[in-house]
Amino acid sequence: MSRPIPWPRAHVAMAAMAAIAACVSISGCGTDEAAEHGRVLARYEARRGELVITVSEAATLRSREMIFIKGQQGKIAWVIPEGSTVKAGDKVLEVTNDELVKQLDDGRLAAEKAQREAEAAVSDLKLLELENAKILDDDQRAISASRLNLEQYREGKSPLREEELKLLAERAEIDAKDAQEKYDLMPDLYARSFITRTDLRTAELNTRTAAQQLKKARREYEIFTTYENPLELSKLEAEASAALVKAERSKQMIATQLAEKQAAVRIKAHERDRQVQAVAALEKRIVDLVITAPKDGMVVYGNAAQRQYWQQDDGRLEPGADIHQNSIVMTIPNLSDMVAVANVNQLHVGQMTIGLPATSTVEGIDAVFTGEVVKVSTTASQNWTGESGGYATEISLVGGADAAFRSGMSAKVEIVVKRLPDVLLIPIDAIYQRDGQSHCYVQGEAGARRAIVLGDSNDSHAVVTSGLQPGETVEVYAVEPGG
Repeated sequence: MSRPIPWPRAHVAMAAMAAIAACVSISGCGTDEAAEHGRVLARYEARRGELVITVSEAATLRSREMIFIKGQQGKIAWVIPEGSTVKAGDKVLEVTNDELVKQLDDGRLAAEKAQREAEAAVSDLKLLELENAKILDDDQRAISASRLNLEQYREGKSPLREEELKLLAERAEIDAKDAQEKYDLMPDLYARSFITRTDLRTAELNTRTAAQQLKKARREYEIFTTYENPLELSKLEAEASAALVKAERSKQMIATQLAEKQAAVRIKAHERDRQVQAVAALEKRIVDLVITAPKDGMVVYGNAAQRQYWQQDDGRLEPGADIHQNSIVMTIPNLSDMVAVANVNQLHVGQMTIGLPATSTVEGIDAVFTGEVVKVSTTASQNWTGESGGYATEISLVGGADAAFRSGMSAKVEIVVKRLPDVLLIPIDAIYQRDGQSHCYVQGEAGARRAIVLGDSNDSHAVVTSGLQPGETVEVYAVEPGG
């Protein structure tokens, strides 16, 4: 037995243009409730018109611009009630954190200590610089003194001493010659009795003394030029060289000590800056314990974009509850820029493209909003059981800026996925199927089946591509003839 095709409706609501096909029933339009089995219940004229195919889904309103407010570690001291309308700068949440306050006190003490140590390091560096300046000055004076001593001896004392000893030797040589000449005359004078024996002996002694003095003078000159003068020059040159070496060694030592002190200053300054920055960060965190609204809007607890609310006993933020660092505790959506988000079944997501026209009906608001598909997710969401929850599809809401929207409102969307203009249409109820072949019954053919080929359809009408002509009337039976 064949029967009318139970056209699949799934959960896709397909809107059609009901006025396309004219209804011509036995007793007018519609179904004759008193008709018996095998009797014609209704007749419809096949006419050309437009077939509109839509996908209908439940949706939730969500703002396209959401400001997420993150909490600071601590306990809630005060929280604004959810749904409150706020202005930018209004307080929405206050948190207390005793541990943070203790960290701040300890941090300030550490910063003060680091400041003192940094100042002490700078003082040590300045003192070292003064000491080094004195050492360098002393070294330069020592170099100058050693050079002057060397120059004084080489250009002054040494030549003068050498000249002095040379003159003494020459004088001694003259004295020795004079004494010898006098002594050479003495024996003859003594023989003539002009002098006494004592005078002769005195002359002899004077000659010997003069010869000794000459020998001594020459020896002193030789010792000076051979030993004393080179030795003194070498000593003074060594002192001058030692002064230079000492000055160079002082420079190296000073450079090392200066580098160490400068490094100590940088280290202490870095530690001071680190402690100051840590204190500033803690102070900011304490300031951030009082959270204000960054812009105008309505407060929604938790992450409104994911609809996963921050849980605390009854699922609400409340005084005394713990908050984790950087957790999203509330959202301020832009209610003037809302979209309807529908999770489209995977059977229909392939039909979704950007720009498809759509209408949205929001529960509690007496208006239908036009719009279009503005975004289609490439991955499926998951429900609480872990199963696929569909593909999030966003539909714009034209004229919704002034509507009393709230994030999370329920809505129903109708997305037009296809329009077929000027096609031949008949009602779904007039179509039967037997052995995989679609057919209908045409008025005046005494219940004979008419084979037809169908095209697209919605939940009320189907396109006939062949087997039927415009203006022919199809019949609907309670029980198919011959069934």
